Amino acid sequence: MNVSTFDKATNLAKIQTGARWKQVYADLLEWNVTAPGGRDGGVGVGGFLLGGGLTFFMGRRGFACDSVRNYEVVLANGTIVNANTTHNIDLWRALKGGGSNFGIVTRFDMDPLPANKIANSQRSMTSDHSDEVLRSLHDFVNLDETSSANDALVVYYTFNSTVSADVIISTIAVNTMGDTNSTALRRIKSIAAISSKDEVESMASSANTGITLTFKPSIPVMQLCVDLNKAYIDKLSKLVGPGHFSTYLFLQPLPSYYSIISDREAQGNMMTDSLAGQNAIMWTFGVALGPEVDPLKIAIAHQHVTAMAAEIQQFAERTGDDLGLVYMNYADATQDAVGSYGERNVEFMERVARTYDPEGFFQDVVSGGFKMRTR
Repeated sequence: MNVSTFDKATNLAKIQTGARWKQVYADLLEWNVTAPGGRDGGVGVGGFLLGGGLTFFMGRRGFACDSVRNYEVVLANGTIVNANTTHNIDLWRALKGGGSNFGIVTRFDMDPLPANKIANSQRSMTSDHSDEVLRSLHDFVNLDETSSANDALVVYYTFNSTVSADVIISTIAVNTMGDTNSTALRRIKSIAAISSKDEVESMASSANTGITLTFKPSIPVMQLCVDLNKAYIDKLSKLVGPGHFSTYLFLQPLPSYYSIISDREAQGNMMTDSLAGQNAIMWTFGVALGPEVDPLKIAIAHQHVTAMAAEIQQFAERTGDDLGLVYMNYADATQDAVGSYGERNVEFMERVARTYDPEGFFQDVVSGGFKMRTR
């Protein structure tokens, strides 16, 4: 059974909210189209789009939610409505990053993309290349729309003692037009690698608990992230033993033109005020501990994670590099994702919630998700 279809008359991909992106891509490939969705095929559609959505196509489309032209929504009173640029436009805009605060979305109608092959280069490096990786990341995020609109880059540091006694740096460099020699990605791909895999494939075949912050592309802030990652691994190795956990640190570039595209093409979303046209780096950290680890030690490990985030944020605030945005899809339960969208958007979302959910059902009764600060 298909979880997504393509309507040629309206040129819209109609996607069920409970689907996973790998299945969506496979379904849409029948019409030779795709959608700007999750980079991991196992990610669910609903939470991904309601939290904003980082995709390989951000240089052309902005956040994934910016390609949603219509939401089919069940309100708290059981009414089914459509939210788009002509009906319930305030609800349409609030759902672009506003999470599950307003209703149950049962279908997303999205602008499709041609199902071009993408060039996907995955490389792994030893930790002594960290300085060069950070400089390459810094260069990439400062490129303009004409230089890198078809390119995407993800940098991540991982530790898993069953694989290596040291931190491994990995990169995912993608060109969405299938160009294996993209100029924007040459520097990061020129760094000596211990392993590499280059493929040209369709999105249909591509395809933890974390904490996140967003800051300007400052080398000192990124270096602090790397240093604190090493210190955390040392602490946790002493606390639970190196064979009982793994960690990941992601640094993802968000060039300023991503948010400009969102504002220009899709009337903005709930996150663009916080980015405010700034080049940005999104830091995400997570840890996975084995089931044999004592729950008290798991709690201590989590405390160390939140302390790390606080130290990075305080440093970025002192240097004027903090951008405030807490990306909902990567946020920890201790973080205020919705509150990070800026006062104007928070007040807007609260008005929308009072309009479509006056009794506060999704705030007070439905558990889970990131709620508004007040009703």
